[in-house]
Amino acid sequence: MSGKDVKTSSATAVLDSIGAVLEGVELVRRRKGDLTHSAVKKFIDECQTFEGYRSFSQSHANGLLSEMKAGKFRPEHVHICTCVVDDTIYRLNGQHTTWARLQMPTDWPCEVEFFFYEAENMDAMRALYAVTDRGRPLSQTAQTH
Repeated sequence: MSGKDVKTSSATAVLDSIGAVLEGVELVRRRKGDLTHSAVKKFIDECQTFEGYRSFSQSHANGLLSEMKAGKFRPEHVHICTCVVDDTIYRLNGQHTTWARLQMPTDWPCEVEFFFYEAENMDAMRALYAVTDRGRPLSQTAQTH
């Protein structure tokens, strides 16, 4: 480090304020379980997306599928995360893994960890989203939206 002051961008300022907003988020349940085809379909059918949610990347999903087929996929690193705000369930993490999982045989074992959050409002949920997904790092733009 040069010891010089670094200018703070507006995006950095937003990220710095996330901690305070996260006080409105609660982890209500956490469990390990098999990511079955029926669990994937429930995740897809019941969970909503929101403005700023990262768009689907076919190449990322294909990469995960290739890892699964080659026996290199590490399901124990996967966190499937949802968050309820005002009685609506939102998807925070897992869209690429779930897509790839559907392409595998139904009896293929895939034990992952499920996280179920509740948030007081959309701002709190968005703050949680900004610090959740690390399987494919979020861009600073995705984090601040």
